[in-house]
Formats: sequence, C-alpha cells, structure tokens
Amino acid sequence: MPQMQGVMQNVVAAWFAQNLLGYWFTAIGLATAYYLIPKVIDRPIHSYNLANIGFWSWAIFSGLTGMTRMSGGPVPAWLVTLSIASNIMMIVPLATVATNFFKTMHGNYHMVYHSPTIRFTFFGAICFSISAVVGLIASLRSVDRVLHFTQYVSAYNDLVLYMFFSMVMFGAIYYITPRLTGCEWLSSTLIKVHFLGSAYGGGMAVATLLLAGVAAGMGLAEGRPRLRRSCSSDSSICRDEPLP
Repeated sequence: MPQMQGVMQNVVAAWFAQNLLGYWFTAIGLATAYYLIPKVIDRPIHSYNLANIGFWSWAIFSGLTGMTRMSGGPVPAWLVTLSIASNIMMIVPLATVATNFFKTMHGNYHMVYHSPTIRFTFFGAICFSISAVVGLIASLRSVDRVLHFTQYVSAYNDLVLYMFFSMVMFGAIYYITPRLTGCEWLSSTLIKVHFLGSAYGGGMAVATLLLAGVAAGMGLAEGRPRLRRSCSSDSSICRDEPLP
C-alpha cells in the first residue's frame, strides 16, 4: 500500500484482513449453508425474520471489528474500543444464525449420517459458532494482552477458513457435482474417510494452536514486570515503577 504511510498501513491491513474473513469467506459460507441445509432436508428455514436480523446485524457489526488486531498499537483508543464493542455485538448474528440452523435441523439430525452434504455443512455451521466465540474472547483487552502475539490468532483464522468455510464448500461440492455429472458418488466409505480426516485433522490443528497460544501467552505474561503508577502531588508528572 504505497499510498499509505506510517501507522495507516497497519490500520488498513488490519481492516482488510478482518473483512476478508468476515465479508467474503464467512458471508459465502453462511449463504451456502442457508441454501443447502433447507434444500437437502426438504423443509423451509426455521425463521426468515431471524435470518433478516442475522444478516443486517452481521452487515453492520462485522465490518467494524478489524481494529481489534491493532489492540495495544499506536492507534486511537476509540478505534479499538469500537471494534471490541462490535465484536461483543456479534453475539446477535451468532445467536440468530445458530438458532436458525439448529431449529431447521430439529428432528432431522439423522441426515448427518445419510447425507454427506448435511454432514459437512452442519459441521461447518457448528464451527462457525465456535469461531465467533473464539473471536469474541480474543477481542477483549484483558485477554488480547496475553494472547495477541501467539498462535491463538492462527487458530481463529484456521477455524474460519478451514473448519467453517472449507467444510461448507466440501458439502456444496458433494451436492453440486452429482447434479452436474448425472451420476452419484462412487464410494460412500471414501466420503466418510474424507469427513473424518478433515474434521479430526482440522480439529486437532485448531485445538493444538489454541492450547499453544494460551501456554505461550501465559509464559510471556509471567516475564512481564508488574508496574504501579506514581504521580507527583499535583499530578503533573506520572511514571510507572516496578513493584517490589
């Protein structure tokens, strides 16, 4: 970004990275899940009103969450605070989307065993809920102070890109390809192996990164000196001093 200078390069990069996840990959994944789940189980989505609330709340708040990546950096504090508040408000689309998917699937959970499309797509929808919670926790200043420069951030990215988006896209492939070619998949066993390998492999990778991030963050936090702020009698001069 040669047209940007100084800190603004980092601000734009953080905004772009977060919105690439939120407004592109996540939006495509949610739209695909909203189509495939009702289509395959042959029943309408549970609530179109909830879908509208989820859409507009996601459209409003998701684009404002990017500055949590700059928490603790040389940017105005109100920018980071706005992003943290927006991350907290992401509870609204999380709750509406999760409720819609689970209520739509109610009574049809057995389809997970019979339809590879539902198996991959519904698993991806569950991972979407988990990724939203992980992102919300990481945005809080008290948590971000410990986890910011650790693998916890990579775990969140993998949750969105692989465990959610890629799994939903696998489900879409299993739905679209037979209709394009005019023949069914040759081996249901290989489909199960694909799902189990993707789910267990991705889950282990994400869990390992989460645990590594927490362990590394706690280790770094132990090495930081504890400080107290002391000020002169007229509060004109303040400085941080290490605690004994």
